[in-house]
Amino acid sequence: MSFDVYAGPLCRYYARAFQSPTQKLFPNAKTVQLGPDGNALIVADQPSPLELLPSIRGWQRLITPRLTSAGVPPPEWDERIDAPTLTEQLTHSGYWSIRLLAAYTEFPELNEPLEPPTTESLAADAALACLRGNEIRSRYSHLHACEVWLPSRIAEPIDLELPTGRTQPVGSVGLLRAELAALLRNLGTEPPNALDLGDAQKPPAGASASPLRCAAWHTLMQWMPLVDEARQSRLPVLLDY
Repeated sequence: MSFDVYAGPLCRYYARAFQSPTQKLFPNAKTVQLGPDGNALIVADQPSPLELLPSIRGWQRLITPRLTSAGVPPPEWDERIDAPTLTEQLTHSGYWSIRLLAAYTEFPELNEPLEPPTTESLAADAALACLRGNEIRSRYSHLHACEVWLPSRIAEPIDLELPTGRTQPVGSVGLLRAELAALLRNLGTEPPNALDLGDAQKPPAGASASPLRCAAWHTLMQWMPLVDEARQSRLPVLLDY
């Protein structure tokens, strides 16, 4: 199972008007959405980014009082239809290896697993169990609690109703970057930026080079340049899976 990460204007994200990592690899492939019975679904036409733009601007105004009441400046990001979009594909085990690395950093008295997680092992993981329900109080709260990040100075994740109507914690692109950078430094690597993709960097070696830590390192090196570019270009970031 893959985790795609998107950075760009929200009107293009919700209109699906961008190339996913899979579409970049196979630009001529047609994607078909399947139902529970395995048959193709008939999907209504997606609205265009231009049609969605007023709704996104309205949502931006709607969340402003909630954010300002929490001491966050009015949110501003690049919502132009022609603003850049960035995507990266992360694996299920890579994404959750990062989450586990962060969790065991907070609970060093627990034995960190050696192998990347599976869906089954995640349900029984000791460090994740310690965090469950308290992700927002974690040292890595923007990583653990959020799937949407805005380029705003949000000190702690804030529950917001998204344009889809779903309410969930929203974090800060800048603080997500800081948390990912801290984890990379824990692995002995200086974080790459948008202009330096870290080609000269090497994964963890020696006794600390468990498969889990190597999986976390490779995924962090994929994710960090996108987050860095989003921070510099003032773009929202979303997990898309």
